[in-house]
Amino acid sequence: MSARRGLVSAGIAVVALVGAWAVTETAPSAHDWLDPIPVTAAFGEEAVGRNLAATVHDATAAETVIDQDGAEIETGGVWVVVDASARAVISERAVNLGGTRLVVDGVEYSPTDRVDRSTTLAGRPLSIGVDLRGPLVFELPAVPDEAELRLGRGVGAGPVDLRGDSVLVVPIDLEGREPEASVTLPTPALESE
Repeated sequence: MSARRGLVSAGIAVVALVGAWAVTETAPSAHDWLDPIPVTAAFGEEAVGRNLAATVHDATAAETVIDQDGAEIETGGVWVVVDASARAVISERAVNLGGTRLVVDGVEYSPTDRVDRSTTLAGRPLSIGVDLRGPLVFELPAVPDEAELRLGRGVGAGPVDLRGDSVLVVPIDLEGREPEASVTLPTPALESE
């Protein structure tokens, strides 16, 4: 009988060890708990996160951008201009798109500061229930075949902390598209229904 108890005890120990291993392998790490929660959408589809809703309408590559004052801004690479609209969802207190990044091959690009950010969607405050439509402008070394636009909220002018918050993700496909000679940036404007 003691051999049988030993086998049962050994079996219970093995099951407990396998269970403990399974828990440690499948439980999120401390890093995973803090990662932003992705909400994915395609061009023309609205993505809604915790305090940000946005729609990406188009993306264009250009050699030169022309700002609202008519100044031509050239680059040694290429400009990627994204036409998007966004609004706050639950609170508009100092909410903007300060956490927005364009990710190409694992490299993150912030909206450029070579164009006055207050004249783009990146630097404008967002309101609840009213979409603001305008450009997001990124300076890249070359036209990417594909990229991922990660729209994240910012608060005021301070550092952006998206830990545990939602981030809106829109794949951008520019494969085979030649950059246009120039793109004129529209002034951000409220969208009417």
